[in-house]
Amino acid sequence: MMPTVETKHAHQAMIAHLADEAAAIGPLALHRQVMNLLRLWRARLRDRRELRRLYQLDDRLLRDMGLTRDDVFHELSKSLWWR
Repeated sequence: MMPTVETKHAHQAMIAHLADEAAAIGPLALHRQVMNLLRLWRARLRDRRELRRLYQLDDRLLRDMGLTRDDVFHELSKSLWWR
């Protein structure tokens, strides 16, 4: 999945914001923010892997969990940056 222009702009804005934060709050607080961001990305990537595994299940198993293939596909089609 190709990143959208909006995603690229959001990423660039986030990097610029972090640079401004570093100047304002100091390196230790910035380090904590970056570590929190990395944890968030790792959790989102883990969630994506789980969604891909769910998508591979047959429809009967998904139905048993109260899901449809379309539900899983809809979640997978969202950007990694989606909140």
